[in-house]
Amino acid sequence: KDIVRFHTIYWPIILMALGEPLPKQVLGHPWVLVGEDKNGDGIYDSLGESYYNRPIVARGYAKIGDTVYYTENSAIRSIGYIATMAQAVDNDSSQLITDIVNKTDVEFVLNEAGKIAAGSADNTGLLYNTLDNSSDAVAAIKVGGITVPSQYVNIQYSVGDSGIATVNGQTITAVSAGTTSLTATCMFNGKEYTLNTTLSTESFVGASDYKILLSANAASIESAAANRLQSVLKEATGVILPIVTETGNETTSEKYISVGATALATKNNVTVNSTKATATAWKTNGNTLFVVGNGDEGISYGVDELLGALVDYEYAKDTYSFASPTSTVLLPFDAVLEPDIEYNYAGNGYLNDWTNDDVRQGLRMDRWYEDMIRFGNDFIHNSLVILDPATYQGSYKKWYVMDKEWSWSSFGYVYTPMELCYTAQGDATAYNAMVSTAATKIFDAFMAEPTKTKASFSIMDTMFDDNTSWACTCSTCKSKGNNSDTVISFLSDLCTAVETKFQNAGDNRADTFKIITTAYHQVYLAPKNLTDMNEHIEVWYAPIEANYTKPLNDGSDSFNNAALNNLQGWANLLNTTGNDLLLWMYSSNAYCLLAPYNNFGSIRANYGIAADNGVDFMYNLGANAQSSWTALKMYLDHELTWNAKPTDDEWNGWIDGFFTAAYGDGATEMRNWFNDFLAMDTSLYNSESGNVSILKQDVATSKYFPKATLEKWLDYSSSAMAALDTSDPNYSVYYNNITLETLTILELLNY
Repeated sequence: KDIVRFHTIYWPIILMALGEPLPKQVLGHPWVLVGEDKNGDGIYDSLGESYYNRPIVARGYAKIGDTVYYTENSAIRSIGYIATMAQAVDNDSSQLITDIVNKTDVEFVLNEAGKIAAGSADNTGLLYNTLDNSSDAVAAIKVGGITVPSQYVNIQYSVGDSGIATVNGQTITAVSAGTTSLTATCMFNGKEYTLNTTLSTESFVGASDYKILLSANAASIESAAANRLQSVLKEATGVILPIVTETGNETTSEKYISVGATALATKNNVTVNSTKATATAWKTNGNTLFVVGNGDEGISYGVDELLGALVDYEYAKDTYSFASPTSTVLLPFDAVLEPDIEYNYAGNGYLNDWTNDDVRQGLRMDRWYEDMIRFGNDFIHNSLVILDPATYQGSYKKWYVMDKEWSWSSFGYVYTPMELCYTAQGDATAYNAMVSTAATKIFDAFMAEPTKTKASFSIMDTMFDDNTSWACTCSTCKSKGNNSDTVISFLSDLCTAVETKFQNAGDNRADTFKIITTAYHQVYLAPKNLTDMNEHIEVWYAPIEANYTKPLNDGSDSFNNAALNNLQGWANLLNTTGNDLLLWMYSSNAYCLLAPYNNFGSIRANYGIAADNGVDFMYNLGANAQSSWTALKMYLDHELTWNAKPTDDEWNGWIDGFFTAAYGDGATEMRNWFNDFLAMDTSLYNSESGNVSILKQDVATSKYFPKATLEKWLDYSSSAMAALDTSDPNYSVYYNNITLETLTILELLNY
């Protein structure tokens, strides 16, 4: 106390008596003016900074024992606080002190234009806000251009609308999202400075007491889902939820997000009340939120849907978008989520490698193929792979439909097996041998892969050169009805034979195995005479002759009328017996895969039609490249699987969201390009012969894509590139996505 009194009272008085200003050598830092103001006349404050030749960086009451020493703004501060402030301002720099002596040009420095976060510090939520730092509204003041941290200036706040935000000392807490007036004041060098501005409160979640719980034996897809939950929440909210492996001692009184088949979920009988294999559920029990599924895929989907509910998470193209929550997220969080279409997969494109879990999971697309036995290189068209003519034709000529085919080795036409006669031309011995041989091949394949439950037996993907039918025209085949009656009748006998083999082997797959066949080309018609379907048969309807520039229910198109009638015919037969109906649709022109194919006018309607007809698995065959808006089509595929009948706002929102996530600052130009593409006359896709099949249209010509149009699109691409911010962390993703679409233009300009 004596030292303080000497330097702050006696030493200045002595120098004053001598008529001398204080020398600069006295103390090496800006002074803290602290004095005992017994009479309340503020005598020490009357001596200006010019007299002391030092900036007075703090004038305040300092309470020492029972004595209160004068400070300018009447706030009681410890000498330690005031000295610390002086040190922070000076930073051992005499030049800084000189610079701010007698400065009066004071400005407030705002953080993010005065934005602070909304929410509360109530930690009862799954996610909640704990922000209470006033510096998020005003970061600092500047004195003569020199930044002085706000905590050393004692800024005081007031707001106009306490329904938007409240003030407690220097703490501003947002009550709700909105705007209100904000007044900030501070004292400096004996003068009050005031800032009048607008405060914008935003919703923001900044903390959580929860952990992500995984089983000690978590499957890879469960671990991937947990990692995705953690990383997206971190980006969207700043919260890092630790991922922990359960020990077996956990209880629901603890705060967990339990992902997948944990022991805690089993102990609490948490299941999904749905028969759909990809369905998922959220269930709150005590303080624990469970995310479970009817299988690995359901768990992964459940996490993605949870992220959608929490932070508007949407995966687009090698990146994703998200937003901060609008308020504190509270439990319970209970729901059963069922997709409108049970399984979904988009063929080829950047999912050509269907084992790419990151992309597939991002698009919520099922690993349906992983449970299917492959014969040869073609996973579905395999009739002549299973019953290989090279092995069996010598003994069983009646199994095969022959057609002449050019042979370079013979330098002429030779007759080659093109497909099976599914009645062995009425020869009972040959027919039974065909059924038995095929059943043995399939059963042996099942036994070699004990986890598999699906196999295919389907027509080859071939037609005669003149596009006439490969189908057998023998009297026995004709007597069955149409080509589909013949094939399904054979498959029924085949399934019975495979089932018997499973039963004899004591294998419980006798009840669960499936044989998939395609309703394609000359077997696309629904059966004429069949009224029942073997329980092991699943049909994959692939109306390749449809016009996909129009919905299947467009009554003006004869091709689509036929396709819809057959879809309904297959659906009536399969749904009656509980068999799965699979639908194979097309999103590209098979004649020219890089040419943009405008089926955006039909995608949405066709998914609704599929859902109405009980389709269980949607396979949408895309282009073999990622260009031609293929990525957008795949994104829409995954959205439509869960919501097959979106409103206009939902549909447009999906597209807007995709462009923002996929192209960043280039989204506007890319959307302009896409809108220009949509405005094209889709009737141009019809060839002169009127055939709308994607197999028969050569659209890589100036008739379809004039040079002027392509150059206009190239300008959109260039403008989108130019709009990108090279400092954006996702710059390379946006750049690559724009480049991919540009490949289409460059390819077509070469024609």
